[in-house]
Amino acid sequence: MGRKIILTAAQHNWGLHSFDDWQKNFYILYDNGDLRVVVYEGTVITEENYCISDDNLRYVQENIEHFIMSADENDACDGEAWEFESGGTRFDLGYIYGSDLEKIAGILVKARI
Repeated sequence: MGRKIILTAAQHNWGLHSFDDWQKNFYILYDNGDLRVVVYEGTVITEENYCISDDNLRYVQENIEHFIMSADENDACDGEAWEFESGGTRFDLGYIYGSDLEKIAGILVKARI
């Protein structure tokens, strides 16, 4: 039996940056905890593979759809923008400051550290 995707997310650099700077990351999280990250930096695209803890995986699985549905639009003009998709729910590209989606984003970002 193959892995099932439980979440896709994209993190975009909407801050002031040049062509050679980091542009975005695309995350794919599977039901076994595997996390694939595609990094777009300047003209270079790389793929990295990580694994998140069972506790973090369970947290994402139990909360992502509710967090997506309850996230409000956020009015900001600089920083990072995100989009999330899980099951039949979607958070369109925008800011997540102050929402529970920041917790999910933190899990994804910290997996790379």
